[in-house]
Amino acid sequence: MKRASRRQMKWAFVGVVVLGCVASGTAQAAVRHVPSQYGTIQAAIDAANDYDEVVIEPNTYTGIGNRDLTFGGKVITVRGQDPSDPNVVGATIIDCQGSSSDYHQGFIFDSNDVDPNAVVAGLTITNGYASYGGGIYCPGGSPTITHCTICQNTASYSGGGIHCSRGGSPTITHCTITQNTASVHGGGIFSWEASPTITNCTISQNTAWSRGGGIWGGSGTSTITNCTICDNMASEGGALDCSEDSSATLSNCILWGNTATLAGPQICLKGCPQGTSTVDVSYSDVQGGPNEVSIESGCGACAVNWGAGNIDADPLCVDPNGPDGDPNTWEDNDYHLSPSSPCIGAGDPNGDYTGQTDIDGQPRLMGPVVDMGSDEVPLTLTVTNGTGSGTYIQDQVVAISTTVPAGTRFGQWTGDTDNVTDIYSASTTVVMKDNTTLTATFVTQYALTVHNGTGDGTYDVGLDVPIQATVPPGMAFDQWTGDVANVADVNAASTTVTMNADTTVTATFVALCTLTVTVTGQGSVTPNGGTYPAGTPVTLTATAADGWQFVNWENGATGSDLSVTVTMDTDKTVEAVFGEIGVVPQPPPLPCAAGAAPGQLAFWWCVCAIGLAAMRWRHRR
Repeated sequence: MKRASRRQMKWAFVGVVVLGCVASGTAQAAVRHVPSQYGTIQAAIDAANDYDEVVIEPNTYTGIGNRDLTFGGKVITVRGQDPSDPNVVGATIIDCQGSSSDYHQGFIFDSNDVDPNAVVAGLTITNGYASYGGGIYCPGGSPTITHCTICQNTASYSGGGIHCSRGGSPTITHCTITQNTASVHGGGIFSWEASPTITNCTISQNTAWSRGGGIWGGSGTSTITNCTICDNMASEGGALDCSEDSSATLSNCILWGNTATLAGPQICLKGCPQGTSTVDVSYSDVQGGPNEVSIESGCGACAVNWGAGNIDADPLCVDPNGPDGDPNTWEDNDYHLSPSSPCIGAGDPNGDYTGQTDIDGQPRLMGPVVDMGSDEVPLTLTVTNGTGSGTYIQDQVVAISTTVPAGTRFGQWTGDTDNVTDIYSASTTVVMKDNTTLTATFVTQYALTVHNGTGDGTYDVGLDVPIQATVPPGMAFDQWTGDVANVADVNAASTTVTMNADTTVTATFVALCTLTVTVTGQGSVTPNGGTYPAGTPVTLTATAADGWQFVNWENGATGSDLSVTVTMDTDKTVEAVFGEIGVVPQPPPLPCAAGAAPGQLAFWWCVCAIGLAAMRWRHRR
C-alpha cells in the first residue's frame, strides 16, 4: 500500500477520463448508485445503458448480485466512489466468499465485452475461488481493469487473480495484484491466446504451483510496462513464464525476489520443439540477469532478448513486508521505491509518457528520466535553513524562502542552484528539474559605533571599514580609543577597522598651541613657527646669515646653543638674537652712570677672574 504521505495525493483517474471522452458524445449518461439506488451491483448493471456509470459506495459487498458480475456487452463503468484514493479502494470490497466447494468470482467478461471502454475501477476484489480467474475471468473479453486491488483469490486451474483467454485483449493498469494462487499456471495473471496490456501494476506474492507465479503467457502476446513484479513463487518462472509460442515485452519493469523451485526464478521459457517463445527485456531491473532465466532445452527458437538499459540491482523497495514484518498482511506491504533506489531515473529515456501516471495516479514522468517499476518517485527538494522542502513533479515551480537570523544578513543560496531564479534573494523560486538540495547561507554582521567621527553602521564580518575623525576647530587629533584591537592605526585620524566583533571607537583630541618665532639681527630659525598639539616638543635651530653669528634665545626660550627644544604647553613666542661679527655691542646701562650729565661719557671697567677685560661704553644723552 502507498505510504500515508503519498496516499493523500490525488490525481485524475485515467479510466474515468477515457470513458468521459466517449460519454461526451452520448445524450444522457446516468450515474447509478449502489446501494442507495440499487440493492446490488448486478441490479445497477442490469439497469444501466451504454456509457452509464455504476458507482459503488464504500462497503463490503457479498452474496448473490454482488459477485459473478457480468456486463452483458454493455459499455459502462463500474467503479468505487474515488478510484484515485487507495483508502476508498481498500474500503470498497467485493468479497466473493468463494471456496473449493462453492465457486464464485468477482467479474466475468466474455466475447460480448470487447470494448475497452467497459471499465472496472477502484474496487477491491477478494476471496474469489473458481477454476479459471479467481478474481476476474476474461474468456474473450477486453475490458479495462484499473485502480483495483485483486487479492487473495484462488483458481483451481489457472489465473488466480485474472484469467485472459480466447482472443481477449484486456487492459490491466494501475492495479495491485497480490497473494492470489493458481493450482497450475498464472498465480497473478494467466493469458492464453490473448494479448493483455499490463501497465503500472504491482504484482507481488502470488503463487502458481506449476508455472508463472506472477504472470503466465501462452500462444499470445503480453505487453508489460512499468510493472513491479516481486516475491512471486512457482515451480518454473517465478515472475514470468512464456510457453507455447508466446511472446512478452518487458520495459521499465522490476523483477526481484521471485523464486522457482525448479527453473527460472525470474523468467522461464518453455514450449514444443517448434516453439518460438520469446521475451524482450529492456530498461528493466532483473535480479540475477541471465543467471535467473531458464530456457527449456530443445525449445526451438525460444530466447530472451536483452535490450538496452537493463540492470541487476536491489530496487530498494520501501518495505515489502510492511511495518509488522509479516508479508501475509498485504495491506501494509510497500513496494514503492525508496529515495535511494537505483531504479529511479533508470527507465527508457526515449519513451513517450505524455499524460501517463504511475500506480498512484501521479505523473509518470517526474524527473529527467522515467523510473522503473509501477511507482514513479517524485523529485525531492531539500531546503536547509529555509522553507520549501517536499516532493514535486518535473518542471514544477516551487517557492523557497528563509528567515534571516538576528545579527546576520542573507548571503545566498548554495547547492544545486542551476534552476534557482535568484540565488541572492532570500525569497525566490526553483524549477524542479531533478532532485535538488539547497542551503540558505547567512553572513554575520557587526555594529560599528564611531564617536567624534564618521563610519557608523552595520558591516559584514571581516570587512575593513574606513573611519575618519572629525577634528573640532582649535584642536588636533590625538588617537582612537575604545575597541581598538582591530584598528589599523590608532594614531591616524583616517584609518580602517576590521569588523570581527561589535566595535565602539572614540576619536580623542588635544588643544593646538601657536609658536611664533622672531629674529633680531640677520639669520633664520627652523622651523619658523607653526601650530602644534599641546605637549608637543618642538626643536628650533638657529642659522646665522653671512657676517653674523647667533648670540642667544630670548622670551619663550633661553640659552645660546644653536638648537633649543620648546614644549608647547601654551602659545609661545621665541626670539633668536644674532650679532654682527667684529662689532662691539654697546653695554647695557650701569647703575653708577645713572646720574651722569647728558653728553658726558661714563666708563666702567670690569676685569674677569681669569684676566679677560671687557670695556663697555655707555653714552647718555
